[in-house]
Amino acid sequence: MIAHRRHVVGTLAVVLLSTGCGLGTQFRAATEPQGGARARLRVVATDTIVKLTPGKACHDGGPNTGVILSNGLGSHGFRGRSLGMPGKVEGRNFAEVYVEAGKPLSLVFLKGNDAGKLGCDVSLSFRPEAGKDYEATVSLLKVSTDRTLCVATAIELGTTERVAYTGAPPCE
Repeated sequence: MIAHRRHVVGTLAVVLLSTGCGLGTQFRAATEPQGGARARLRVVATDTIVKLTPGKACHDGGPNTGVILSNGLGSHGFRGRSLGMPGKVEGRNFAEVYVEAGKPLSLVFLKGNDAGKLGCDVSLSFRPEAGKDYEATVSLLKVSTDRTLCVATAIELGTTERVAYTGAPPCE
């Protein structure tokens, strides 16, 4: 059991370092705005660490970056938390949080694969509007026997339109 635990921790450290994610953000939950114009965001993902960087269209390991959802080592963020958003989500592989409206946010998804290793990492950024509800998801699609594609999407709940979003590069 100890050897297995060392392997998991070692693998996690390699995954975090290879994706440019600081260990500090792994162990703290994202910070929600306490007032002002807000929107609600639901993140739905399995075997994924999802980090939020508020107020930026890029992602970093700064003091405001933190975990929204994780099943792994470190903070679990807001896993299983419901704010009463429309649509029913089963299980604990989701989190609902308040985000600041009118400013960009970035999400980073670190998605595992069936072997328990990093399958992919993908990010997106968008600017939520006050009073609206959003949902962001990530999927790992197998395109061939040795190749996968990671796809992140964001939608506004109650519509059939995707949110206008872009990739979120690392901040410089």
